[in-house]
Amino acid sequence: MQRLEQQNMLEQPLRREYARTGLALLSTFSLLAPYIYSLNHFLSPIVLGPMNEIEAAIFYTMLLRALTLIIIPFARRLAPQVKILIFSFEAFILCFIILGIVFTSTPGLNTVLADILTSWLGATFIFLTPYSMYEFALMMNKSTSLTSLFVTSAPLLAVALFLGGLVSRIPNAPSGIANFGATIISSIRTQPSLAGSATSQSGNTLLASASIIFFLSMIIYVGYTLNQSAPNISNVPKYHYAFALMFIGALILYSWIELSVSLFKGDVFEIFSAPAIIIPVIIWAVCRRRETQ
Repeated sequence: MQRLEQQNMLEQPLRREYARTGLALLSTFSLLAPYIYSLNHFLSPIVLGPMNEIEAAIFYTMLLRALTLIIIPFARRLAPQVKILIFSFEAFILCFIILGIVFTSTPGLNTVLADILTSWLGATFIFLTPYSMYEFALMMNKSTSLTSLFVTSAPLLAVALFLGGLVSRIPNAPSGIANFGATIISSIRTQPSLAGSATSQSGNTLLASASIIFFLSMIIYVGYTLNQSAPNISNVPKYHYAFALMFIGALILYSWIELSVSLFKGDVFEIFSAPAIIIPVIIWAVCRRRETQ
């Protein structure tokens, strides 16, 4: 009997590690799905398209930087600030070029500036996005604080959905990495309204399913993390419970938008006013019920 108890005690940490790793993989794959969907549409014209020396240098060095930070153990242990500097090397070059334009007014520098900026932006979306998702998976597997995890997950989901939505908005993929970067800039500038974005993406089952799976996996992960902290529940910050409510609220709102746009074809007033009316009524009813008990 004692041997069985010892065996269970030894197996519990292993099970926790497996559970955490499984949730990390599920969340990361749900983020990767829209990215891969977008990459399948844009990568071939980008790689096979014409590239000048600047575009090719930025594209392939960015690929080399991402692989170096993933494969080499020493590079993996670098501080996050150093990794950002590695991916942002072109930003320092842009600063010197801007100074050159201001003080010398050389016409050719404007072309170089545009090539570096658009190529760097396009390469960043292609290579930095999966690398950030890789770092996100490591954060979840290492049981990083929920605060850091929440701050990281929100922009990653936004970028993944933005790239996935580009496929429907840009059916003709641009040729070359600089043209892809220019397309991203123009797409950000002409980003449709929130209701229009929901309408354009609601028909894509992949994006909707990936988003819902991501929210569900994060809700389970937050609940699992809080459950593991149950023996030291007094040491768990109060706002950690708010993270679970945030993900639950985001899941409900996102599902409602998808459902209302896809099935009911509701307008923007109906889409956003219904949750604003229904959710407070539910909270009021629950609170009144507790008061009467």
